[in-house]
This record gives sequence, C-alpha cells and structure tokens, in this order.
Amino acid sequence: MDATKLKDIVTSAIGREQLEEFARELGAVKRQSKVHMMELVTALILAARTNAGGRQAEAMRVFRDHLGGARIARSTYYERFNSGLVALMQCLLDRALEAARADPVRLPPSIAFVEDWLIQDATTVKLHDALVPTYPGAGDYAALKVHKLYSIGRENLIGYRVGPAREHDAAQFKVDASWRGKGVLVDLGYVSHAFIRDCDEHGVSFVIRLKEGWKASVKGVAVGELTPRKSKAPLDLAHALSTMKLRSDEGVLDADIELPMETGSFPVRLVMLQIKGKGICTFLTNVPRDKAPATLIADLYRLRWNIEHDNRLNKSDWVLDEIDGEKPESVEVLVYASLLGSVIVNRIVHADTVERLDTTEPARVGPLHVRLVALTLATSAQMLAVAIVEGDESDLAWTRIARGIDAGGRDPNWRRTPSVLDIMHGFNPGPAKKRQDSVNSPPRNKQ
Repeated sequence: MDATKLKDIVTSAIGREQLEEFARELGAVKRQSKVHMMELVTALILAARTNAGGRQAEAMRVFRDHLGGARIARSTYYERFNSGLVALMQCLLDRALEAARADPVRLPPSIAFVEDWLIQDATTVKLHDALVPTYPGAGDYAALKVHKLYSIGRENLIGYRVGPAREHDAAQFKVDASWRGKGVLVDLGYVSHAFIRDCDEHGVSFVIRLKEGWKASVKGVAVGELTPRKSKAPLDLAHALSTMKLRSDEGVLDADIELPMETGSFPVRLVMLQIKGKGICTFLTNVPRDKAPATLIADLYRLRWNIEHDNRLNKSDWVLDEIDGEKPESVEVLVYASLLGSVIVNRIVHADTVERLDTTEPARVGPLHVRLVALTLATSAQMLAVAIVEGDESDLAWTRIARGIDAGGRDPNWRRTPSVLDIMHGFNPGPAKKRQDSVNSPPRNKQ
C-alpha cells in the first residue's frame, strides 16, 4: 500500500480545508466553538469501531484524549448533534461516494461483457423506542434501513438511501436509463415482473433467484431434459422442479422459458444447478448463453454475497447495529459516520486490487481483506487521527500506517480459501509448496 495513495483516499473524504468550508456553508459551525468540526468528524469515524460506553460518548473521549480537543461540557458536545452536523456528514459521505464512483472499474474478463455489475440490498438497524414516530419498524419498534447500491467492479458502495424499516425494499431503487449497459444482482425482495420488464426496456443484464409461485412455459432445453407434458398451459416452476418434471443433466439444466405477464409472455433463461453444500439452486437471467454458460451464472450470483460482507463490515467494525442515539439527528450522524468509514476502507482495498491487476509479476502475498484493513486501522487509531488532523505535516505517520496495512491487512487464507471474485481475478495460485529440508539440515524434533 502506497502511503501517498492512502493519504489521498482518506483526506479526499475528510480533508481539513474542505470539511471546514462545508461546515460553514451548511451551518454546522455558526461561530468559533470549542468543538472543532475537523476533530469531531474524525472522532466520530474512529470511535465508530467500538461501542464502549455508547458511540457518542466514545467519540467525545477520542476527541478529548487523542485529538487534543478542549474539555467541554457534555451538554455543549451533544448540542452539536443537530441538523447542521447531519448535513455535513451527509455531504462528506456523498463526496466520498463520488470519489468511489470515479475509481477504475476492474471486472474479471469472464464477466466483463457489461460495464459493471451492481448489487442492491438493505440492512436493518434497530433504534431506541423514542424514535418510532420517525423510523417505524415492521412491528411496534423503531428501526431504519440502509438501502445500498454496491459496485463489484469498484468493490465499494456507490449509492445509498436511509429510510424507515417499514418501507418495502423494492421501492428504493428503480432500474432506469442510467443503468443501461450494466448488470444487476438482487435478492428476492427486489424481484418482480416489473423489475424484469424495466431491465429489458433499459438494456440491463440481470441474474436473480426463482421466485416461488411464478409460472412459466418451457420453450426449449439447451442442457438437460424436459419430461413431456400433455398440457401446454404454464406450469409452476418450483413445483415442476420439485417433482422432477424438469430434469437436469449432470447437475445442470439450462432452458428457455416464457413468463406470463399482464402485457404478454416474456422470454427469459432458466438455469438450475446442483451446487455442493447448497443443493439445487435455480436462477433466471437474460444473459445469453454465448456470454455466460450455466456455471458462470451461478458464480455471478454468488458475487451478490459481497454486499453481505459490506454489511458485516458496517456492523462488526463500525457497530452500525448498536446505535444508541435518542434523537433522529444523532442516529443519522452515526449512520453516515459508519458508512463513511467503510467506504474509505473499501477504496483502500480496491486501490490494492488495481495495483495487483496491473502488475505482471506473480502474486506472492494475498490481497487486502476489508475487515483486516479495518482492524489494522483501528490499532493505529491515534496515529491515524493525528495524521488526518495535521494533514500535510504528518507524511511519516502515513508511511507507518501504510506499512501496517501491508503487514496486517493481507488475507492469510488467500491460497486455501480464495473468494469467488479472487478466483475470477486469478488471485488463487493454489496452496503453497511444502518447503523441502536441505540435505545438511538437522532432523526436526517430532513431539
């Protein structure tokens, strides 16, 4: 990890001059105050790694003990969690996402027949009961949902929306003309006939799971076998598969089907595979066979798990699911701080991926792992805080932090259990060769 690149990624998200300018423009700072916004924002992001005593209280401790902040009354500190600070944190997150969207897209060649593959998903955060009027959950409790749009080619979040958990997932992102030429992977919460029609209208590739209860007419089978049926009426696909009316060939079935819709039948591709440890998995897609065989369709959908790793990063390393605020403003500030921290870490990992793909030398060390990078930054929290606040005067600190990421942020299991994306990128050289003892070396002491 290059120290200059690391510094650029972090300070482009929370650089002092622009942060203070945004704070004045958005009303987060109206007069000279003991609570300096640069130090407060840095503390919020760093303190998001632990919930010791509450995230707001922990941020206050980091601000006071590690960033040289003045000792202020708790009431003065908590007053800063207002609409101005919410607007500032949202502005910083949007700025970080803009930088993430500008990062180069690097897809493995096997799935690079689209500009990028996007994933939609949401994660739920339970809140204090006092927030039920603002953030009603699905029951009699308070909760919000963070709806995410994740880019596989950039390994990062590129869009989001925060809203009440009671709102349905499918209404948060709509496929439109801006998605043309891209691919999308979604779970069943977003799947509908309207979703498929929108993808077709705007030239968007998709891979989805089969939704229970959907009916279809089978038009042809490319791989596998179809048991003849007397009736030509649409059949319930899930029932047909369970009763083996559709039979697979060596664990693979690839068929052309038509889904009956209000506006007429819609042609799609049905792919069914026997996957070790998961049983039979069934997918629907509009990707042509000459671009992606059945096994690649399954691997593509497995990439949807990357957004689950991103949710885990938010919840485990930035304790997104342990927000203790009782005001909407406090909650929103902490949510934006968590997302901002994970976007920064993802950009660091993607920069390493780009560097590894651009080199012709064989891989000798594993790729960076997002959670290990987050943990490495946590161990360097005080040094990182000083480096952020001091800006250009702390290049030595950035070098030390970069070295720490190289030493502690690499995936130790990259040879034994590489991820699906690592395998597609070619970061799986296989298990390391056993070291052979030299002829003159003393025998090992077996115990």
